[in-house]
Parts: sequence; C-alpha cells; structure tokens
Amino acid sequence: MDDFIITIDTDWAPDEIISQIVDELIKAKVKATWFITNDSQEVQRLKNYPNLFELGLHPNFSEESTQGSEPREIMKSLLKVVPNAKFLRSHSLVQSSSLLKIIREEFNILYDVSLLMPHTTDLRPHQVFFSKNKGLIRLPYFWEDDEELNRPTPILTIKHPYYHQPGLKIFNFHPIHIVLNSGSLDNYEKMKADVNYPKVSLRELNSYVFEGRGIGTFFQELVEEFSKGKLFNQTMSGLVVKLEKEK
Repeated sequence: MDDFIITIDTDWAPDEIISQIVDELIKAKVKATWFITNDSQEVQRLKNYPNLFELGLHPNFSEESTQGSEPREIMKSLLKVVPNAKFLRSHSLVQSSSLLKIIREEFNILYDVSLLMPHTTDLRPHQVFFSKNKGLIRLPYFWEDDEELNRPTPILTIKHPYYHQPGLKIFNFHPIHIVLNSGSLDNYEKMKADVNYPKVSLRELNSYVFEGRGIGTFFQELVEEFSKGKLFNQTMSGLVVKLEKEK
C-alpha cells in the first residue's frame, strides 16, 4: 500500500482563507477530504465539486466546545451541515471507546481518522468493535502540519525519502498554516495574539506569512506532484473502494 491522501481540518477558518485553498485545488484538479467544524458559504461550495472533494466531520468533544454541550448534540449539529457523513476526525484527537461506540452505533460513522501515527512505516487500516456487530474502521494518519512543526527538524519537502516509505500516507493540513506558510508555530502564535482570529482577513495576515520553506510551500509541492501525476491522488472514499477491491 502506497497511497497518498490530502485531508484538511477546516477548524473554523474564515471563508476567505478556505476559498484560496479551494481555488488552488480546483485549478490543479487535486482531490481532498475536508473535515468540517462549522457551516459556511465556502463549506457549502465544496459540495459543488463531488469529483474533487468529499466532506467528513470534525467534532470538538472537549469541554469548551462551541458545537454543543455533549457528544450527541455535537454530532447532530454537524450532521445538519454534512448529512450522511461517513468519515470523522475528532478535534484535538479527543477519543475514547465510549465516543467511538456512539459515533458508530448511533450516527453510523463508518471510518475514524483520529489516530495520528507520524513517522510510522507500513500503516494499515484496522477494524475495532466497540459496538455489538458494528465494526468501525480506523484509518491511521501519517502526517499533520502542527505536529511536524514541533519536531526538532521538520521535514518540509515531499521529495524527502521519509515521505516515500511503504504504507498508507494520509496528510492533514489546517488552512491557517497553509496561508501563513508556517515554518514554525511562532508566526501562528504571534498572529493569534495580535488579531481576532478567526475573523481575520487575508490582508491582515500578510505580515505574518513566513517567507521560507513552510507548510504552504510543502502543500503546494504536494499538490503539484499530484497534479503532474507523480503521486496517485484520491479521497478517503477512493481509498476505501480500493481497499474493498483488494480484499
């Protein structure tokens, strides 16, 4: 298995930021799976491109959640935005056996992508049964932008051999790190301290954009590799179809 997949957690990003990334992916004809935190005009726009984009849920199950007061309310709220969603990644990777049981048994989520296993070779999907006779397939993901930035030496080129080891390679980006081209978390933290995020405009972000190699350049490089056909590009659903055929 040597599959590369782009996923994006919207994380309440302003529509102006999401729009810039959507336009780039449409222009390059590159597919992505978006995990949605809230409704917006741009989120609804994603639904107009079913051949490129699919939508999953990104529930915040923490105590300070703005999506609802408890897990069932949160799930019901998000399913109004993305009815019939089958994929989920929890915000801040909050998870437990009881939560996984609820999302599978009561809300018919079939695939969970909340297990981050960076720098791990030979990643494979696996199935768990926290609900009687209702298996939940967990798809571990290989890379996340903020986790990579916390490493002593972030690897920010797709050409590095690390990104071409065997196994499933699901990449996860956050719109703000793409737009800021974060080379560390410093410019992101300074931006949050200075401006009213997520109500900030692209123009206000200009002074915080990192000029060197960062998450934005890494994202563009990955998109270019997909666009040129050097890497095989698909959505999470495409991966699932492929896995079913390989059984």
